[in-house]
Amino acid sequence: MINKIKLEGKSKDEILKLFGKPTKGGITDVWTYKISSKLANENIDSTVVIYFDPENGEVVLSETEEVAS
Repeated sequence: MINKIKLEGKSKDEILKLFGKPTKGGITDVWTYKISSKLANENIDSTVVIYFDPENGEVVLSETEEVAS
């Protein structure tokens, strides 16, 4: 789901349009999002951590952890 979206190279504004306000880190270069979704009667909780380049403000790395509950 989220890990299929190419985030590298996107700006902070583009990330805000995609995900909205981050759960944690809105004024830093590391933003965290906690997202819950349902897939085939199973709840999926995802944590997405996005790292921005402090010089140009573009995404340089993102990590996603998904846990089924």
